[in-house]
Amino acid sequence: PVRTVSFSPCGAYLASASYDHGVDIASVATGERLHKAETNCGINQIAWQPKLGGTKSLVAFAKDAKNSDSRRATETDQYLQILSVPTASLASLAEESSS
Repeated sequence: PVRTVSFSPCGAYLASASYDHGVDIASVATGERLHKAETNCGINQIAWQPKLGGTKSLVAFAKDAKNSDSRRATETDQYLQILSVPTASLASLAEESSS
């Protein structure tokens, strides 16, 4: 089951996550899944952040505290790139951004 959802700042994308070890990013207009970012842990929180000076956005997600892997996905014009980030920084960013 879906644990958390978040709309992109422009409203065109919806990110959803659950304990199934993945984050889905879909088009709001069509409902089509654009990407599934695989993780090796359940996701508790997800939040978008617009990047300064451009049209791209960053989506950050916080892992289940029982696991040690966290990741963030960055949206680009042509693809979704997955980047590793420090665990503490990501958990803090996701919780503060969603409030």
